[in-house]
Amino acid sequence: METPYSRITEIREAPTPEAANDLLKQGFVLVKVLEKYTNDTDRQFSNIVYVLGRQRFNGESHATPEQKASSSNQPTTPAVDAALLEKRPWKEYANGGGEWTFYMDREGTLLPELKGVSGFIDRLKAGEEIVVGDHGYRIKDKFLKRFRADGAQQ
Repeated sequence: METPYSRITEIREAPTPEAANDLLKQGFVLVKVLEKYTNDTDRQFSNIVYVLGRQRFNGESHATPEQKASSSNQPTTPAVDAALLEKRPWKEYANGGGEWTFYMDREGTLLPELKGVSGFIDRLKAGEEIVVGDHGYRIKDKFLKRFRADGAQQ
């Protein structure tokens, strides 16, 4: 039997409603709101904390707002500048099955030249495979991967 949290793949805490809203825009769902108490020697105080989770998607889970906008199971082409992706230093796989490039630096931070497509990167990190132009894109570990898409859209 599936539990309510069995599809959650990542948990984040947001200390403010604004931070929680940013995570909601990235596809997270609100799991719970709680009050954290702190006992300091001088005083006691509490903070409201928003707990959000990212869900693994298949036909039975809740969709992100971007996924709800698409009524078909076809990959959607987000508003991404294909030229920005083309400028990356792509390296071809030895087996000819596509190309790869880094999308983050050594500290795990999104590269500055990709800030304009951060929503696209977030969707890929969530496990989506997205077609832009004549390439399909996905992320594995620290690598942005691309491959020729059959029936690619412009």
